[in-house]
Amino acid sequence: MKRILLVGAFLVVGAGLSACGDDDARDVLTVQVDGGTMSVSGDPSSGAVDVEINGDLEAGTEVDFTRVSDGTSAEDFVAGLSSILEGGPFADFLLTNAGVAAGGTSTPSVTLEPGSYFVWVETDNDGIVYTQLTVDGEGDGADLPDTDGAFTTKDYGFTVDAKAGDTYTIVNDGSQFHHVVMFDFGDLDPEIVKENLPAFFAAEEGDPPPEAFAEVDLANLDVGGSGVFGPGGSGTFEVTLEEGTTYAVVCFIQDRAGGPPHAFAHDMYDAFTVT
Repeated sequence: MKRILLVGAFLVVGAGLSACGDDDARDVLTVQVDGGTMSVSGDPSSGAVDVEINGDLEAGTEVDFTRVSDGTSAEDFVAGLSSILEGGPFADFLLTNAGVAAGGTSTPSVTLEPGSYFVWVETDNDGIVYTQLTVDGEGDGADLPDTDGAFTTKDYGFTVDAKAGDTYTIVNDGSQFHHVVMFDFGDLDPEIVKENLPAFFAAEEGDPPPEAFAEVDLANLDVGGSGVFGPGGSGTFEVTLEEGTTYAVVCFIQDRAGGPPHAFAHDMYDAFTVT
């Protein structure tokens, strides 16, 4: 198994664009997951919403809001998800996505467009657990909260504008589905990190890392990242970035047509030092 395959597509997720939103202006959706069932309470309307997740999910488990074509059946939806989770193509009825993580210290926010949604999570014991949700277009277009920076994804790269902190914004400006996964490379030069990432990704599990990474703390390499966001999607996520530390930012989602992750097929990775 390649070392990097330990990171899933829809995964456990552990200054720039700062939409100036009033916390009181956003709707709150409460997702409850217990014993293989899911419910969502709240009165969602288009714009940014805060998402509270309760129940028996492990901290960091991703809960996704997937907008689908009207009339999409639950059977077709689950079959479409199974294709994605196996690295296959995205069905045409899967329009966009916004993912948030359970168990954070702050409440995540996502921007929802009007339409039909499946809210879902993949669990070890119960497989895909889901419910359905309709978002109306009567909202006041509430903004996302201020954060410590922004990660903008595109086809196929990143724009990073982030200071030290623990809450960040992701905006997907691409036509593909993307996410942000970050790795801590200590005090290494960002250019050295980028030069050696391909060899690191290609190494088999248990192989020694590239010589340039010999002093990297591999046990604590993965520091977390965002949920998966579809075209036009945006939201917030928690990850702690420290001043003076170099991080790699990577996307492991495949194209809508299926195939290898973007990091492999399109070199969708970068490195930066927090200042």
